[in-house]
Formats: sequence, C-alpha cells, structure tokens
Amino acid sequence: MSPKTRLVVVLSVVYIDMLGIGLAFPVLPRLIEQFEGGDVSLASYTYGALAAAYSLMQFASLRTPAEPTSRAHRAHPQVSRSPAPRGGA
Repeated sequence: MSPKTRLVVVLSVVYIDMLGIGLAFPVLPRLIEQFEGGDVSLASYTYGALAAAYSLMQFASLRTPAEPTSRAHRAHPQVSRSPAPRGGA
C-alpha cells in the first residue's frame, strides 16, 4: 500500500470517528434522560459514568510512544551508515 493510500485510510477513519462522537455526545444526555424516565439527576450521573468509562478505556488501551519503535528496533537493528574507519591518513 502506498503512503498516500495509507494516509487517506487513516484520515477517513479519524473523520468517521470524530463524526460519530460529534453526533452522539450532543444527543446522548437527552437520550439517557428519556431512558431514565425523565429523572435528570440519574441521567446526569449515568452520562458522567459513561464519559468517565470512555476516557478510562482510552487511557487503558494507550500504548507508550516508545513501544512500537523499540519493538521495531529490536526486530531490525539499524546498520550504521557511516563508513568504517580505514587505516592510514
């Protein structure tokens, strides 16, 4: 897959993700309120718990930034590009 194709795929996935979040979060409080029978206090608690769970799951699934690079470095050690020193002057 070419780099341009990869970029298009990644950007389209991010766009769809942001579109879903942008549509769901503004509507979700009223929807939860209807499911809870009009109880605003319980709906606020439920919405807060869902938002906290979403954030915690994002944090729990986070990889450290150095992990993929260190794994790739161990798999394919970088070869020095500088020429080997030669004898003489």
